[in-house]
Amino acid sequence: MTSLIFGAASSPCTAIYIKNRNASEFELEYPEACKAIRLDHYVDDFLKSFNSIEEARRVSKQVYEIHRKAAFELRGWASNEIEVLNEMPDTRNDDNVQLGGDTRIEKTLGLQWDINNDALGFNLGLRNTPTEVLETSLPPTKRQVTSAVMSVFDPLGLASPVLITGKCMLQDIWRSGIDWDETIEADAHKKWLKWVNDIKKLASIRIPRCISPGHTEGELHVFVDASEKSYAAAVYWRIKLSEHESAVSLIAGKARVAPLKVISIPRLELQAALLGARLASSILTEIELNVTRKIFWTDSRTVLSWIRSDPRSFKPFVAHRLAELEEHTTVKCWRWVPTKLNVADDATRDPPTHFDETHRWFHGPDFLRKSEDEWPQETIESEQPTGEERSCTTLTLVNKEDSQVVPNVSRFSSWTRLLRSTARVLQAIDLFRVKRKVNALKHKRTATKTSSDPTWKHISKKAHTPAQKDNRRLEENDRHPLSLNCDYIRRAETLLCSRRKMF
Repeated sequence: MTSLIFGAASSPCTAIYIKNRNASEFELEYPEACKAIRLDHYVDDFLKSFNSIEEARRVSKQVYEIHRKAAFELRGWASNEIEVLNEMPDTRNDDNVQLGGDTRIEKTLGLQWDINNDALGFNLGLRNTPTEVLETSLPPTKRQVTSAVMSVFDPLGLASPVLITGKCMLQDIWRSGIDWDETIEADAHKKWLKWVNDIKKLASIRIPRCISPGHTEGELHVFVDASEKSYAAAVYWRIKLSEHESAVSLIAGKARVAPLKVISIPRLELQAALLGARLASSILTEIELNVTRKIFWTDSRTVLSWIRSDPRSFKPFVAHRLAELEEHTTVKCWRWVPTKLNVADDATRDPPTHFDETHRWFHGPDFLRKSEDEWPQETIESEQPTGEERSCTTLTLVNKEDSQVVPNVSRFSSWTRLLRSTARVLQAIDLFRVKRKVNALKHKRTATKTSSDPTWKHISKKAHTPAQKDNRRLEENDRHPLSLNCDYIRRAETLLCSRRKMF
């Protein structure tokens, strides 16, 4: 087989394997190009940015040569620098490039790339929705709404404040329980018309592709927020231009609809924090950025108090998410920001009236462009219980009556030895309780050797049963250690037998 078919279920996997296998044979000769082939290809599309024109020309030519040696010829090159295109063997226009006047639009991975302006745009993808539904007051069906909402592809989450509104609307339609081909209700229709109007405005938005011009170091700032309808995260790249001025650019955003099952706002805020931590980890893995520090911003003091506490002290829902947060972040990374300055809040509410390139969603809050001294400081407030704390119950069994330690009398050969051994045990008990040293033979429980000693009454009961035959046997056996005081044994037996009724 000398050709690779395309159209089978295994074709993409086979193409990726052959691409990487071919690149491994040139690892020593072209290390940069081989790395670009492994990491910057999506099946047969090559997409990469460079810090300089010289680097772009060198690596692109090497990538072309490596593929050509395996009979894979890359065509349809596009670049915002004409000097790079002049170096490539094949500069024929790609079929995806739309030429119109001075504008060249390249469709790449679901987005539109304005080559001349080096900016990204949105591919709305509403062509499958009937025109009368988009442009008239005719209510759409549940099927048409689902198709329209899911057809807008935004892999980087740049339009999250607008797109999440459509997903929340779709959730409400599903909650109403109508069938696929039934028209939506009047309230949902009003939301639909507003959403379509907001979506059409996205076509004119252009976002600068380059986030770090001429700088290799910067800070990663992640904002998270949640509401009853959704929770979101936005990641920004901050580079210092001077001591009191910085540039901020949006890298990616992500917004999700809150589950149908009602969840408390603090839990949704924690979900947003975890969403931001995962998004930041993915960005650092996929993009080559020299990050000096990471800072995560939230307006929830409850989440901050959870993060600063031991995860084991909370219920499973909170504990599991805090444990994952510890894998991606540290406690020092988290800071508090007022709700008005939290840009992630824009993706959890109704979309703003004027959503264009100048909106703060694309450029971050104003305080990030200032010196760190002007950043918001956390105000101290008393923490209120949230109900997520794990309750601990301690049970202690207390015996109000004195428990008498009863030794095994059969192990002693005489009463005196039994008495002295017991006294030593009582003395050890006092020492263990950090009491003053007590002379064992003068202990209050052994000082009086009389038949009224309650300890030895109990011992007598332990050593002998109430049966009279055992008492007679003790009287007859003069060598038994208790035979010297048989009258005491009888009195102790009567006393302890009467006490049995209390137990």
